[in-house]
Amino acid sequence: MQRHRQVRADYLRDLARIQGKADPSPPSPREIPPEERCTTCGGPTFVMSYGRVCSLGLHDG
Repeated sequence: MQRHRQVRADYLRDLARIQGKADPSPPSPREIPPEERCTTCGGPTFVMSYGRVCSLGLHDG
């Protein structure tokens, strides 16, 4: 499913570029503040009712 989404996003981005509706370069990823990074692996986190959780799903942050 994730691969399908990536392929579709790439296709739509390329189509918009060909039609002249989009910037030729993809937007840069947003900078994640240090307090929102996982202390174990440095990946992004999100807040659950019991605290911050690593979005990679491998461990609690």
